[in-house]
Amino acid sequence: MVPGVAALLAVIAGPAAAMLQCHHYDEMVAEATMVMQIAPTDVTGPDPAGNCTVTGTIVRSFKGPHPAGTLVGTMVPCDNPQMLIGATIWQDAAALRRARIVELHIAPTGGPAGYGAGVLLLDAETDAPTLTSFCR
Repeated sequence: MVPGVAALLAVIAGPAAAMLQCHHYDEMVAEATMVMQIAPTDVTGPDPAGNCTVTGTIVRSFKGPHPAGTLVGTMVPCDNPQMLIGATIWQDAAALRRARIVELHIAPTGGPAGYGAGVLLLDAETDAPTLTSFCR
């Protein structure tokens, strides 16, 4: 590859790979239409896009139409393939499999809010949502 072209590609890829400022993630998580904690029963993946499918039973429902006891599933970013760049917050697939409770803040369009910022792995269920700010 011509050195100038490689440098140009590095400059173009650099900003695209940057994360959003933390307040953007907080705003997206705050817009979640469903907030719940689930006890995972199955975690599959990652698929070629870097997502795991998490299935589990709701143990706490803080916001949304689904009561405790409902079986739900969602895709969670769990791998960061070299081909993907951007603002996505990835969970470690092994840690996702070990999680006893997964707190999910679901975006109005479905899936975890805030490019994955709306996912928190917990040791136990809580009486209130624990994810309060990405700007810690």
